[in-house]
Parts: sequence; structure tokens; C-alpha cells
Amino acid sequence: MPALAAIQMVGPRIGWAVGAHAIFATSDATHWTKQYASTEEFVGVDFISATTGWSVATRTLLGTADGGRTWRQLGEPRVPLRSIHFATATQGWGIAGGSDPQQIHGWLIPQEGATLVFTYDGGLTWSTLDGPSNPQTVCFSDPAQGWIGTPEGVYIYRNTDLGHNWSKVLQRPDPQPGLPQATLIQCAAPRALWVLFLGGLSGMSHSPYIAYATVDGSTWKAVMKESMSEGQILPGVPAGPDTYPPSFSV
Repeated sequence: MPALAAIQMVGPRIGWAVGAHAIFATSDATHWTKQYASTEEFVGVDFISATTGWSVATRTLLGTADGGRTWRQLGEPRVPLRSIHFATATQGWGIAGGSDPQQIHGWLIPQEGATLVFTYDGGLTWSTLDGPSNPQTVCFSDPAQGWIGTPEGVYIYRNTDLGHNWSKVLQRPDPQPGLPQATLIQCAAPRALWVLFLGGLSGMSHSPYIAYATVDGSTWKAVMKESMSEGQILPGVPAGPDTYPPSFSV
């Protein structure tokens, strides 16, 4: 396999990966085949089942309804999509635009100025939604509950208006204004979320990170941290497995 940008599994054996100008698939978690090739670079992938999924390229959104045997071009907002997350075959959310996007552990993360967007037709058309400033990642466990990661922390949406009203539920414990910071999130039904705060001062073979988890959307637990630069923050939280932030997937 070439260098990959993102991977999505829908079970212990079936999954997709993108990178090196192509989309790859596996049915046994061991052998991978190229399903689609492009002159564009692919930066993200999202599947909700073994048949239905989407892939984000630098200028294009593709979708499949047959497990990747065929892919078709879908719509884009007025600025490029950075990442997407679908809760159903028709309802999905995305982060679009923003400055200085960086590929980080399967996400293309903008630093400032991105917008939250929504589709109700599987990605054919997109609309802008109100939301927290500078969104970086988005995840919906179902159409009635979603989350946004920003440099400042995590916001939750619980309503029936598809993501218009948000409230902060987790403040970043190590804010460093003026330095690039990112918040990666992964959600799972019904109310679980995992958070990885990244960024800040790096050096001496380490890069700061702090991981949190919740199973009910209300009670949070810090589960690990980078021990050098974050050593004085959150005493008692276990050190992570490395001095660089790990990849994670739910």
C-alpha cells in the first residue's frame, strides 16, 4: 500500500483507504485493491455501511452506493470541503474552506475561517449552517445529535434543527493563543465521543496532546496525555504511549 491519508472500516474486515491519488478497498482487512484513481489527491473517506460512502478529494466529492464498484461526482459548497461525516445516506455534515489546512491523522484540518455545511440529499447540494467559530472537525452520531471540534474546545448539538444550535461542553485545558492547535473528534451512537487535543509548543522529540472520552455526552474523563509538555496539566492523568500524538478511530 502507498502512503495513505485516511482509512474507514465498517467492520473487522471491510474497509476503504484513500491516498496517493486513489481509493483502495479491502474485504478481508489484509489485501487491498485500487477501486478508483484520479489526478486529484484524496484527503478523506466516510462510509456508513458496506455499500454507501463518500470520498473527499482536494477539489471534488465522490460518492458510491455499491461498495465502491462505481463512484460518481457529487456537489461541493462554494469553498472546498475539508472533511465530511454522514449520519444517514442523505444527511451529512462537513467542514469547508478555512486557512492553512493540514493533513492530520485522516483529517484535513483548517486553522481559521472554516464553515460548517450540511447536505440533505447525499452530497448533491450543500448549505452553510450557523455554528461555533473556526470549526475543524464534525461528527454526528445520528441526525439529532452532533459534535464540533474547534481550537478552543468541543461543542455539542442536541435538537431537531439539523445543527443550528450549539453549546460548549468541553474546554481545551491547554489553550495557547497564537499557536496552531487542533481538535480531532470521533463519535459513536448513542452519545459517546472521543477527543484528541493537539498542538502548542513542540520540541525535543515531543508534540503535545491530551485525549478525552465521554459515554453520555455530559461526563468527561481525561484518558491520556503527552507527558513532557503537558506534564503539569491534569495531574494524575496517565501518560500516552508515545511523545507524539497517536492515530485513533472509532
